[in-house]
Order: sequence, then structure tokens, then C-alpha cells
Amino acid sequence: MLTQVFSVLCRKEEKPSERAVTAMNTAVSKLCDYGNEVVKLLSPPFDKTSRSPGYIMGYPPGIRENGGQYTHAAVWGAIALADIGESELSCRLLKMINPALKSDRSLARYGAEPYVLAGDVGSVGRNAGRGGWSWYTGAAGWYRTAVISYLCGYRESGGGFYVSPALSAGLKGFSLEFVKGKSRYRVSVSEGKENAVILDGSVISSGEAVCNTVFYPDGNDHDIKITVKQN
Repeated sequence: MLTQVFSVLCRKEEKPSERAVTAMNTAVSKLCDYGNEVVKLLSPPFDKTSRSPGYIMGYPPGIRENGGQYTHAAVWGAIALADIGESELSCRLLKMINPALKSDRSLARYGAEPYVLAGDVGSVGRNAGRGGWSWYTGAAGWYRTAVISYLCGYRESGGGFYVSPALSAGLKGFSLEFVKGKSRYRVSVSEGKENAVILDGSVISSGEAVCNTVFYPDGNDHDIKITVKQN
């Protein structure tokens, strides 16, 4: 998963290449196990080989870096999918790896705390879907970035911020409330008949410019409503 992800995230061009998009779509088709709710790091895992791939073969097949879900990489995969415009698939992956959203049956198999992301999840045999090291991973921070910056589309720019949401069937709308500078902002995003930004009751932009509207804190509180036209 890592090579495909970083072919998207570490590009020089503004948009990812066709090869990078193909690589990401192929990785998802090969590595996402929806039945066990796992995004594998690689497949198949290393087991018996004359040439050692390094320390990862010290783990049993399907555990941690040896073909299990390495949660950092799973979240980076969701970020890369959002970056290539696959927001619905990105949202699906983020929901799938979130233990707080698991069913009772899936949670029993998971066997770890439902309120923290595990650093890894097993992918083979009786360990498939079972959480590994918890209270250990920095993937939770990346998960927050994936949701806020890539799906909700909140980005900071030149002392201000803009919101470029990636709505989909899995995320039809959301609201954000935060303080920036001495201003408090209440932002609501939803599907609509047209693209529009409404600031304190007045339309200030529409059309393609919606995603480029930058707000700068002025010491006052503001309500921002953004509607996004769905194809």
C-alpha cells in the first residue's frame, strides 16, 4: 500500500498521474478485505522465502507489517483516495477501520478497545480482524487529518482558511465549530441545488469559486453555510 499511496501524495504535479491513480485503485482492489474489515499493508504476506525481506518476516504471516493492517498506511490510503477524487471510497475505508463503528460481532472479533485505533490488525486465519497494539499508534492523528482536511476539506491559507468539502454517499454533510484568532466560526456543509457560500445570511460566492473562498478572522463571530451541487 505504501508505494501506491506515496505515488499520489509525494507528486510534483498539481494532479496525480494516471499511473498513480491506477496504482491506488489496484491497491484497494487487492488489499482491502471488507469481510474482515482490514486494509492489508501487502499481500501475500512473507512466509517461506530464500531471500529475506528484513525484519518484517519476524512477524507471523498476516501480523503487523507482514501483511496485516498497519493502520498508519490504511489511513494514508484513505487520504490518497480522497486526493484522487475517490471520496466515497475514502470515506468507506475510514469508517471500516474505525473500531467505534464496528458491529457487536465485529467488535468481539476485534478484541481491543473500541475507542482507540490499534496500531495493527491481523489479516490471516484466526487473527483476521483482530486488533493488535493499541494506545501506541500515531495513526489516530492522521485519521483526524484525513477527516478534517481531506473529507471535510478544512485547510488553512495565509492566516485564513477555506473549506473544500468532498461529499459522497457516505458523507452527505457535516458541521464544524471552531475558534480562529478572535473569531468563532460555525460552518455547516450540505448537498444543494448549486454550489454556494453563504456568510451570515448573504451569498458571497457561487459556482466553482466556492472551494476557493478564503475567510480571515476579524474578531467577530460568523455563520457559514456551504452547499455543494452533486453530479
